Amino acid sequence: MQIVETLQTNRTEAVHLLDQIVRQIPDGIYLRSLKQTDTKVTLVGYAQSNARVSAFMRNLQGSEVLENSATSPQLVEIKASNVNNKRLSEFNLSFSMKPPTPLVEEGKKPAPGASAKKG
Repeated sequence: MQIVETLQTNRTEAVHLLDQIVRQIPDGIYLRSLKQTDTKVTLVGYAQSNARVSAFMRNLQGSEVLENSATSPQLVEIKASNVNNKRLSEFNLSFSMKPPTPLVEEGKKPAPGASAKKG
């Protein structure tokens, strides 16, 4: 029963993650890879400038799906790179997602710390 509840809770997690990344990414940033392990997400990509990476990180920090904490998001590495004869900043950053809110059976009170969202 616990496994089924966990699967039900986590089934839309990837959709929310990708939706939020698309909404938060500024122009001039191109993602090369995305990896999720539990609630930790690692992004690798290219940016036209370091300022765009900073803007992306600020946007991520204000996102509703991502964990808002002092450690999220974290810039792991940024370095100059040449791609197709263009000078870009290659970056690697990570952040934590909010843990999924457990589904509540009808007629029961929400789990402690769970927020009921309409949508």
